[in-house]
Amino acid sequence: MASSRRWRYLPEPGVTVDAAGRHRLAATDENGTTDLGVVNVAARAQTACMTRASPLPDDVETLKAMLLSQEVALRERDAQVLKLQETVDSQQAALASREAEVEHLKLLIAKLRRMQFGRKSEKLDHQIEQLKLRLEDLEADEGAAPVEIPKTPRKAVEQTPRKPLPDICRARSVRTCPNLPGSARSAMAR
Repeated sequence: MASSRRWRYLPEPGVTVDAAGRHRLAATDENGTTDLGVVNVAARAQTACMTRASPLPDDVETLKAMLLSQEVALRERDAQVLKLQETVDSQQAALASREAEVEHLKLLIAKLRRMQFGRKSEKLDHQIEQLKLRLEDLEADEGAAPVEIPKTPRKAVEQTPRKPLPDICRARSVRTCPNLPGSARSAMAR
């Protein structure tokens, strides 16, 4: 049997270890313990079920009553399982919505912090102050006598005439169709 001092003499995982973590060749005694001193709980429960078989009555009516009571108990258990599953599903949905809300709030807080403490926030504050001062100046100027701005006449822009189109002699040509005897077709060609 392979053992390691580092792991307190538990068998190392590998080919020699079964699903329960025991050495596959380790013998169990009548109490379900291995030679390592570990109680084999699964084997013990399995043998207990096999040896504890209750004697069944010979009466058919009693057997039917036992079967019906087991069926009713099984249906009640299934109903409880469904109710618990619905509760778990609703709690998981509530938890998911809360997690989404928490993420949304975290993003919103981060955005507000960037707006408040970021590099551009100082520029924005400065720009806002400048705009307020300019607005106050404009309002103060409006309150005073309105100043009329003299209109200056526009200078007449000298428009140059458009160049005339060139004279292109267009010739007319007459064509005849050799495939059609007796008829002449003429077309204008450019």
